[in-house]
Amino acid sequence: MSVLMGLGPFRFEVTKHAYEELDRQVGGRWVEVERIGRRPALQHMGATKSTITLSATLYPQFTGGLGQVEAMGLSAEAGEVHMMAAAVGAIGRPLGRWVIEELGDRQSFFTADGSPRKVEVSITLGRYGEDGDGFAGGLW
Repeated sequence: MSVLMGLGPFRFEVTKHAYEELDRQVGGRWVEVERIGRRPALQHMGATKSTITLSATLYPQFTGGLGQVEAMGLSAEAGEVHMMAAAVGAIGRPLGRWVIEELGDRQSFFTADGSPRKVEVSITLGRYGEDGDGFAGGLW
């Protein structure tokens, strides 16, 4: 089993549920601080929310059905938080805690019983953020 990434109980495997595209967004929060006689300065207030969007095309008759896609949708609706790890060589790299913010699918090429032969899936993940004291709590 060649796992690309794991999100809690969900696995993205090369042979089954491989994603074709991974779009990642990260950034910082900056506020403008006015200064007399000089240009405004920018004050860094911390990181913005990180997001990852995965896109995949599944063929349920070859990948064992849509059970994982349906379970991920239920996880999104329940507001579950999952630990994510990416495969790097032969080891996994922890990526922190993430939530499934949105899951969409487009089904096509139906069989006589109404089952889709092709399913295009888009999954948007949001970084949960760390609990605990944070910066201010570490000052006292």
